[in-house]
Amino acid sequence: MESYLRHQGDKLVDRFDARCYVHLTEVMDTHDVSRGRGEYLEVLRRIQQPTLVVGITTDILYPLDEQRELAESIPNAQLAVLEAPQGHDAFLIEQHQLAEKLRRWCEAFLDLLPDV
Repeated sequence: MESYLRHQGDKLVDRFDARCYVHLTEVMDTHDVSRGRGEYLEVLRRIQQPTLVVGITTDILYPLDEQRELAESIPNAQLAVLEAPQGHDAFLIEQHQLAEKLRRWCEAFLDLLPDV
């Protein structure tokens, strides 16, 4: 087990720069979609792009209630819920479930487009 964990740790270190992770985390933690644009809910109401919001039932990093608020506040948004026990990482693990939700949304979106 120890050699397996060491091997997996070495693989991670070889392919991922820790400074990048720190920077990405900082950017995500400080991002504010309403910064310089007005009140948060009003900013969301102005988004016209069809949007798929994906929430995961067990995600504590981006709770499902927050994803539901986004979907309800963006006019052309739809909420897709991944039922998964893995928490936030479910979007990486439940690839087939996520792909199916994306496929359905894309098909519905394409049906809304005018014929060219």
